[in-house]
Amino acid sequence: MFIYGGNLGRPQGVGFLLETIRLTKRSDVYFLIVGSGTELKKIKEWFKENKPKNATLISILPKIDYDKLLAACDVGLIFLNKNFTIPNYPSRLLSYLEMKMPVIAATDPNTDIGMDMKRINVDLVLFLVILWQWRML
Repeated sequence: MFIYGGNLGRPQGVGFLLETIRLTKRSDVYFLIVGSGTELKKIKEWFKENKPKNATLISILPKIDYDKLLAACDVGLIFLNKNFTIPNYPSRLLSYLEMKMPVIAATDPNTDIGMDMKRINVDLVLFLVILWQWRML
């Protein structure tokens, strides 16, 4: 189970997340989106229109409930909008690391998160920056 938790705003690359869900055909892959933010309405509309069978959207949860949910997940997701030139450092990484879970990150080139993840030896780090930039051209 993949989780994308926290702020759901423009810098977070929500479009890429929704495209990832839509393009995933494997029956053994499931996505949880948990949080709130400026793009929540867009995400709700997308869920209503697309009715994905491989994903669930959950509104923001109290931290204790979020941590319980996070502990039941397998992989944390971090996506950042490639068009943002101001470095954005997603705090969701700290929650993922606290649970000792692997992380898949597709970030903008201006953030230091990739180098930090490498430096602290996250178990699994897949940098999809090139794919991200190529797909969004």
